[in-house]
Amino acid sequence: MRRGIVVLVMLVHFVWGQNRLSPTAYNFAKISIGMGSPVFLEIGSEHCKPCLEMGEILYNLKQKFPNVKIFYINIDSDREFLEHLNLMVIPTQIIFDGNGKEVYRHVGELSFMQLQKILCKYKTIFKDS
Repeated sequence: MRRGIVVLVMLVHFVWGQNRLSPTAYNFAKISIGMGSPVFLEIGSEHCKPCLEMGEILYNLKQKFPNVKIFYINIDSDREFLEHLNLMVIPTQIIFDGNGKEVYRHVGELSFMQLQKILCKYKTIFKDS
């Protein structure tokens, strides 16, 4: 019985985790910042319900716009950058323009439509993409 529960929990975690954006190390995402294209950072945690919901929204957005530079940074495993980005609360979304300047910051959860409008506004995605 106990083995069955463990297998069920692992299966649910595997299936549920497939519909979320996978974490990226901040040092890897940082390489894309200031390289000519806007970059979107989602900073969150695996233990934060709004963060997990944002991960699902971003996964769906990435399916619709596969060329968008969206990175999910998991603070549970990647903490050294928190002070550098002046991060206080999660989830936090940050957009950097093509020159690497921070042009947008939001704390909290966004809907798919809100996120799509914001990404269009900051030229991260285009309406005809």
